[in-house]
Formats: sequence, structure tokens, C-alpha cells
Amino acid sequence: MSSSMNIITGEVQRFQSSVKQLRSDIKDAGVNWHDEKFQKLSKMVTQIANNSKNVVVAADRFTSDVKKFESVASQN
Repeated sequence: MSSSMNIITGEVQRFQSSVKQLRSDIKDAGVNWHDEKFQKLSKMVTQIANNSKNVVVAADRFTSDVKKFESVASQN
């Protein structure tokens, strides 16, 4: 099960890195963010960033719970 956890952890880290890169690329685009269309895009990117944080937190909790389960299971 540890290899599965490593895969999940790695995928979550790649996901988090992708979201950070997206945020950075958009910030560096030099667009007029006061324009209505770009304000909508900015809000969408913010939502993606918030949702990605929730995914990362959930994955951390999941991996922690699996480690606890494995620890208890190995005692029996």
C-alpha cells in the first residue's frame, strides 16, 4: 500500500505545482485585469486555486489516515 500512497502524494504534488504555475503564468501575462472579461478569468483562477488547496488538504488527510490504518493493522 505504501507505493500507492507514494503515487497519490506525487500526483497531488504535481497537481499543486501545475496550479501554481498557472497562477504565475497568468500573473505574468501583463493583461489589464480591470477589464471585465479578465476579472471573470481572475475569479475563475482564484476558485481553481482554492479548490486545489482543498484537494491537497484532503490528500494529506487521506495519506495520514492510511498510514494510521497500516500502523494499526501491522500490530495485529
